Amino acid sequence: MRIALFVTCFNDTMGPETGKAVVTVLERLGHTVEFPLAQTCCGQMHFNTGYRPEAMPLMRRFVEAFAGYDAIVTPSASCAGMVRENHPALAGQSGDEALRRDVGELAPRVPEFTEFLVDVLGVTGVGAYFPHRVTYHPTCHSLRGLRLGDKPQRLRLPRPDRRDPDSAARRRRARLHVALRLHTLRRLLRRLPRQNQHPRGAHPSAGQGRRGQAHQAPTPTAEALAMRAATAVLSSPGRIAQAQKAAALGGRLVARKGVIGPLPGPLRGWTDVRDTPAPPPEPFRAWWQRTHPQPPSGDQ
Repeated sequence: MRIALFVTCFNDTMGPETGKAVVTVLERLGHTVEFPLAQTCCGQMHFNTGYRPEAMPLMRRFVEAFAGYDAIVTPSASCAGMVRENHPALAGQSGDEALRRDVGELAPRVPEFTEFLVDVLGVTGVGAYFPHRVTYHPTCHSLRGLRLGDKPQRLRLPRPDRRDPDSAARRRRARLHVALRLHTLRRLLRRLPRQNQHPRGAHPSAGQGRRGQAHQAPTPTAEALAMRAATAVLSSPGRIAQAQKAAALGGRLVARKGVIGPLPGPLRGWTDVRDTPAPPPEPFRAWWQRTHPQPPSGDQ
């Protein structure tokens, strides 16, 4: 079985340890994992916010990067759901019959990581050990999109010592942390203006002039321009690598104790309600090339 890892653009840049853990588990189970360097992004960010034309080239690249693999494993339920549920719909809108056929053949071969372990490999024990209590958060995409059910919970881990005297204190601190974050979020939401916005950043009536007047296309919003820029970066592995280096450098400049502090302007709302981690110094892509030297495959 040819197994490819689709690490996702987020994990590649912000959570490389997730991809490393997936590789470790699969190799421990005796499987060879490949990481096509031509992979970039599934286009979920663009699709979910209404920018379907901008998601199209990312879907095409996904099909090209993973053609020929028996399983494309990803540690992200939302990205697996994007490929399996939304890529076929997007390909159907493209008018390209060959693309629609290729997507239809590829999409069913994209399982989420725990789904692949339990349903495909028939594994419920992976030889892992974590000597602490773990709270499992079933995500909305895993429950309602992929319908994973209890598959992640069926991956058994040895139970920690229930007599741990510090566990109650940790739970109290965690509850206090959540309460403070919710309080900050409520204050932020009260300050936001209440208005309806079109998903593409333009009012639905934009461009509909009065009778007798010429119709004018709406001016691209900052959001639209940002999405187009993201497509340009995410459609090229080389540009992604350059952006990751810039992000790591910027993170080192603005981060304090590994967390990005308050950012100016509209970005402040993001950093006010969460601890935004600084990008790690080495993305997964760079780690893979360093630890798995091999001839590059696909477009660089």
